[in-house]
Amino acid sequence: MRKTTNREIGIRLKESRSNKGYTLQQVAQFVGVDRSTIQRYEVGGIVVIKRPVVESICACLGVNPAWVLGESEDKYPLEGKEYFPEDVLFAARRLSDVPEEKRKEILERLMQELDELE
Repeated sequence: MRKTTNREIGIRLKESRSNKGYTLQQVAQFVGVDRSTIQRYEVGGIVVIKRPVVESICACLGVNPAWVLGESEDKYPLEGKEYFPEDVLFAARRLSDVPEEKRKEILERLMQELDELE
């Protein structure tokens, strides 16, 4: 398999983000980086691609990081791997920024709601 260029990686990321209807800011919040960082990845402006950043972006977008990096033909994560739906991951990322006491309160209410579903 030939080496994927940073521009090709960016095209795959931007296409995946557009397909989900997410803004640069939404993805940046999820990943925990600046909006401009996501934009630079999308235009191929990042010189050294950081795999953990790509993996976080891919978790948000629900695509296989190996596909984005040109290491696999499988666009979507393989079954059997533990990938959470992007909305769950996005909520978890936002929740991690909430002060601990408030986070405990929110999680307690969430657990009560989930228990009622059973």
